[in-house]
Amino acid sequence: LVSLSSKNAAAAIYERMGKLSPESQFVKNQMGKYNNPMKGTGRMQGRALLRAYDENNGKAKAAVIKAIEGAANRLNQRATV
Repeated sequence: LVSLSSKNAAAAIYERMGKLSPESQFVKNQMGKYNNPMKGTGRMQGRALLRAYDENNGKAKAAVIKAIEGAANRLNQRATV
């Protein structure tokens, strides 16, 4: 299981705006300024972080898997007594 997250509230709002209510006034106002369509499918659909992941899937996916494996190895080393 993998998830991408943003620590910046404004970036998180931009990433997800319009996902649940694409016809809201907020989304319509922002689309005039920052017209960047969503990419991806389902829960992995977004405008910036998730879009970059979708467009560069091969490299990003490999890096994510490598990071998860590294974290798992470190955890297993610490857990072995």
